[in-house]
Amino acid sequence: MNEKLVPEYGLDYLELWKQRIREVENETGEKVKVRKNAVLAFDMILSFSKDTDIDLDKWKEYNIRWLKNTFGEKNIIVANLHLDEGTPHIHAIAVPIDENNHLCSKTFTGGRAKMFKLQDSYGRAMAPLGLQRGERFTRSKKTALYKFYSALNKASEEKLPPKEDEETYDDYFNRIQDYVRDLKISNLREQLKSKRNVEVAQARTIQFWEKYKDAVELQNTISENMDDDMELTRDRINKYINMEKAVPRKTLDKAIEAINNKYPKENSIRCFTRVSRRYNKRRKKRMLNMDIGSDEI
Repeated sequence: MNEKLVPEYGLDYLELWKQRIREVENETGEKVKVRKNAVLAFDMILSFSKDTDIDLDKWKEYNIRWLKNTFGEKNIIVANLHLDEGTPHIHAIAVPIDENNHLCSKTFTGGRAKMFKLQDSYGRAMAPLGLQRGERFTRSKKTALYKFYSALNKASEEKLPPKEDEETYDDYFNRIQDYVRDLKISNLREQLKSKRNVEVAQARTIQFWEKYKDAVELQNTISENMDDDMELTRDRINKYINMEKAVPRKTLDKAIEAINNKYPKENSIRCFTRVSRRYNKRRKKRMLNMDIGSDEI
């Protein structure tokens, strides 16, 4: 039930990797340097949530297109569609050869930001099929198998329904088995659902602060530097916005530059006041930390 989306020519994965390296060396005339700690290849699984109704042929096409556009067509040495499990998925292997023909994984996945962008790009590529990217910043972890069954077994501590008068012991046993099974699954489903809701809520809170971090910092700066009268502050900001719309950008920039040159920030009374306050706070803190009974005092 599996399908090879990229031809392997009867070679194993190691031979396919060596073949890609030889191709690069033949094209450049230089030997590809492979460090001892180098990442030789990316092993990826591409999939979607179970029971999602999508066009599988289009999904295969979109995945192959994303792999080639992201890692380079020649770098994709393996891409196999697996239909032998509950959810279709693709196993893919990519050799991280960058534009400079170097074996360098950091070009594609160096750092957390690049990993986020990689996952975002896959989400955008699958969006036409109705799929959505998973929640960012979730703290989900795989549950060990013994913990999974432990959670199930706790449900069996519930009181069992009594045996009916005309019911045989075999029928009663089968009914009890069904009861316990349904109870276990129901309880576990509710536990996992609650846990997932908490994780998603935490993730969305982090997303909010990531998205509006600059706006919050700007608001704090405005509150710190402008007058306490919020109506007056709002009026001044609106006037500046209207000025930006009415006055050519170059003219406005020159005017602001001229003002900054004529009235340097370090000579501002407001700036001097803020510096003095910070100095006084540090001075008070030092005084509080001193030993009152010492000879210095």
